[in-house]
Formats: sequence, C-alpha cells, structure tokens
Amino acid sequence: MGIVIRQSFKASLVAYVGVVLGVANQLLVATRFLDEAQIGLTRSLLTFSILFASICTFGAPAIADRFFGYFRNDREKHNGFLTFLLLYGLGGFGIFMILFLLSKRLYFDLYSAESPELLTYYYHLIPFTGFTILQAVLEAYCRNNQRIAVPALLREVYLKLANVVLILAYAVHWISFPTFILLYVVLYGSVAIGLLIYLNRLGKLYLVPINRRLFSPEIIRQMIYYGSFAVLGLIGGNLCTQLDTFMLGHYLGQADTGVFGIAAIIAGLIEVPRRAIAQI
Repeated sequence: MGIVIRQSFKASLVAYVGVVLGVANQLLVATRFLDEAQIGLTRSLLTFSILFASICTFGAPAIADRFFGYFRNDREKHNGFLTFLLLYGLGGFGIFMILFLLSKRLYFDLYSAESPELLTYYYHLIPFTGFTILQAVLEAYCRNNQRIAVPALLREVYLKLANVVLILAYAVHWISFPTFILLYVVLYGSVAIGLLIYLNRLGKLYLVPINRRLFSPEIIRQMIYYGSFAVLGLIGGNLCTQLDTFMLGHYLGQADTGVFGIAAIIAGLIEVPRRAIAQI
C-alpha cells in the first residue's frame, strides 16, 4: 500500500501543478503570442490525434489493465507482455495509416472551406497519432507497474513547459509557424521516448519475445474481444468531450475553434478534482 499512497500523492501534486501551467500556457502565453486561428489549429491537431489514437489502439490500454496480472512475472520479464502491447499498438497504427490516407478526399472536403489550415498539416497527423498511441500504451504499462507519477510529470508538466518554450521561440521569431507546428508534434514524440527511458531505468523495459505458452490463441482472442468493447466506450467518451472541435472546424473555422478552446480550458478547471481522484 505504501507505493500506492506515494504514487497517488505525487501524481495528484503533479496534476495540480499541471493545471497551473496549463492555465498560464493557454490563457497567458498562447493568447498573447498566437492568434485565434493558430490556437485553434494546435487544439484541432491534438484533438484529432487523441481521437484517432483512441480508435486505433484497439483497447490496448484497457487490455493492459485487465490482463497484466495474468502475465505478470518479473523473473520471466512479464512473459513479453510489453512486446505484445507494442506490436498490438503498431498493428493499430498501420491500420490507421491506411484508412487515413484512403480518407484524404473526405478530410479535404470537410475542412477545405472553413479550415484550410488543417489541409496544410494533414500529414502531420500521421506521426502525431503514432506518438499518441505509443504514449497511451507505455502509460498503461507504467500504471500496471505501479508507476504513475513520472508519466504524469511528463504529460502534465513537461509538455506544458515545453509548449511555452515553443510559443516564446515563435514569438521572438526564432522559428517560423510551420516549424512551430512540426516541433509541437515532435514534442509529443519526446514524451513517448521519455517513457521508454524511464522504463529502462526502472529495469522494466522488457522487450523480449512473447511467451507462446501463455499467449495462446484463446487468451489472445479474449484480449482482442475485451479491447474491442473497451475501445467503444473510449471512442464514445472522447466524442462526447471533443466532437465540438470537429464540428467547429467544419462549420466555422479555426479562429472560432481557438476561442472555444480557451473557454473550454476555463470550464475544465472545475473538473480538476475529479481527474485527480480518478487517476488515484
């Protein structure tokens, strides 16, 4: 119980620090140095990548939560469970790329009129989604190894501080806006790399072949079946909270998306205690 209490306390503290940084980032820095359309564009890219990733992980984080105990064995390096999760996520990412590229015309038809900025950065969504999938899988693996504080630190503090640095670099004309967007995407990739480094330092980065005796066709079928149901709930939850970004981009444009995003951040402060308790 000691490690649960320590990790919960640290994660909760990090969550509240992240809220303060998020408010400073979005309400003070971003609104001063980025226009509404630029703020809306960054919000749209992030929202799209989160929704696409929630679909194309095919429930990998939920599978980790549900089945990790079955494979858990440090001496056997968890029987290659991390390898399975990464391959499972990679397969989902491959399917996403195929469907995303095949849907290019639909995407352009939806956003060419009101949000042409999204067309310019269409291909950025591919690595952005890939990084988001990898981050979700690694965070789930860390969580099941009873380590939530450092992943929360990377997600809630590092990302927001680094984003402030990027905005300031753009504000003083060290980088152009296209470079800012590129680095914004790479920033999320660095979180996934940070999680890999953290797991390696913990001695938990078990990239070993899967134990075929435990990974029987029956257990794999159960994991896929469970993940399929879990992903439906995740998609529904994300649509409920993020559908507005898709609709605003289509009907009004990125400037209105940016204005709405700022208002949503203010309203989201009310939810901070719930998120902290849910994480615990």
